[in-house]
Amino acid sequence: MITKLFTSPIKQGLIASVLLCGLTSAPSWAAKQSLDRVAAQINNDIIMESEVKERIDVVKLQILDAGRPLPPEHVLTQQIIEQLVLEELQLQLAQRAGIRISDQELNQSVANIAQKSGMTIEQFKTALEEEGTNYASARAQIKREMIISRVRQNQVNRRIKITDQEVKAFLESDEGKEKISPEYQIAHITIPVSASAAPEVVAEKRKEAIKVMNFWKKEGNSFETATKKFSQYQAGRSDWAKIQNIPSLFDEPLSNLEKGEFSQLIKSDIGFHVLKLLDKRGGDNFIINKTHVRHILIKPNIIRDTNQARLIAEDLYQQIMDGADFANLARSKTDDTGSAVNGGDLGWMSGEELVPSFAKTMNNTAIDEVSKPFESQFGWHILQVLGRKDENMASQYQKAIAKNYLRKRKFQDELQNWLQELKDDAYTEIKL
Repeated sequence: MITKLFTSPIKQGLIASVLLCGLTSAPSWAAKQSLDRVAAQINNDIIMESEVKERIDVVKLQILDAGRPLPPEHVLTQQIIEQLVLEELQLQLAQRAGIRISDQELNQSVANIAQKSGMTIEQFKTALEEEGTNYASARAQIKREMIISRVRQNQVNRRIKITDQEVKAFLESDEGKEKISPEYQIAHITIPVSASAAPEVVAEKRKEAIKVMNFWKKEGNSFETATKKFSQYQAGRSDWAKIQNIPSLFDEPLSNLEKGEFSQLIKSDIGFHVLKLLDKRGGDNFIINKTHVRHILIKPNIIRDTNQARLIAEDLYQQIMDGADFANLARSKTDDTGSAVNGGDLGWMSGEELVPSFAKTMNNTAIDEVSKPFESQFGWHILQVLGRKDENMASQYQKAIAKNYLRKRKFQDELQNWLQELKDDAYTEIKL
């Protein structure tokens, strides 16, 4: 079922009723009252009995599809009401905090869901329609989940504290050492030869393996080019993998290779292997390309929408092109209060630290060049690249991995604490 595509961690296995019912927006209080009963009041908003029943229908389908027994009706009803109440409280908080999802972000999220299902956007739309789900409703539900997810990340992560002592203990543990061990991307071509082959056959196969290696090493020849030319031989390419997930035959050769290098021919019981290290990261050698960048951010807000924010950014860009000082404009115009005092200077940044649209623009901008305005989840940016350098970030990388792992481990416990506090601080009345 297509509806399964929308199951996300923020729902904990639940799918909003909009996916099955084709509702494009929440009805008004007056319209709701004329249709059915109020199931719950949350501050100044309500949940209707029809919404509860719709969600119950979806969840029942999921439970039965998974082959699990249905809980008693009254238990399931209370669980669904509780879930809807928590969702509504988080959406209310998101509205107060001004959290928004841009069309660009939503489009990308929809595209990702379609891609994971092996579909194009058009195929995805068709599949939804065939199940009776309105595409606009599906987009609305995805957006709802994205908003709730962003609220949780913002609110819960700021509550989680990771001490230096915790990081140190984790890095010294067996689990920590495994997490920070190097990762490799490799490619190899195998020229088969039987372990019982005659010496002259082995010698001939060795010559063939050397021929394959020399061709592959030739400038301009990629792995794809080599495998196409020698398609009679087995070949493989790995995504990022730790040494324990790579054939042990390659352990020792990999330890002595740098990015882009070939190993000596490797002989095994099944033949000769031509091995190339495509890339390496982690361990004690983690070189990161860093960019010195500054920016001006114009955020949409209550009095201006995203199009008006774009127009302001375009006007500032034109002023810079006409000779205005970037730093002075940043101090007076940017909505990024953290960098405003420094003329928009963000310091030395890597792409991994930034949202994708910012990283992509930064990486495609030459030193001293000013980018045209572009949009991210935070608003509209103009950036200028001031310099670039390579830096060994192994120590910082290892600590970041440790903090990220520890934060994920603490997240669910802290999430439940936060949700309970959110509920305790709200006016909630269950009417069913």
